[in-house]
Amino acid sequence: MEKIKVAIIDDSQQMKKIADEFFAKSERYELVLCDGDGVSACDEIIKLRPDIVLLDLVLPNKDGFMVLAQINVMENAPKGMDGFVLGTTLLFGKEKGY
Repeated sequence: MEKIKVAIIDDSQQMKKIADEFFAKSERYELVLCDGDGVSACDEIIKLRPDIVLLDLVLPNKDGFMVLAQINVMENAPKGMDGFVLGTTLLFGKEKGY
């Protein structure tokens, strides 16, 4: 069975560590990208074409909303992706997600 490709765009070191540990054990999912910068993430998502993108809203250089907007208007953007999950790792000292 082909693994489901996942990209995580989050600048949190804690999130990257959790993702690495989880996906290292997974037989169903493959972590193809773990990036903490919105600018480079756009190019990498287009190049790697992950099935699922977990996208932080608060990123350096380009926030999650801008990343999503840029990918949606690109001609060669991945079509038929399972989807994006938007969220923020930490907001005002409490875990939140959207």
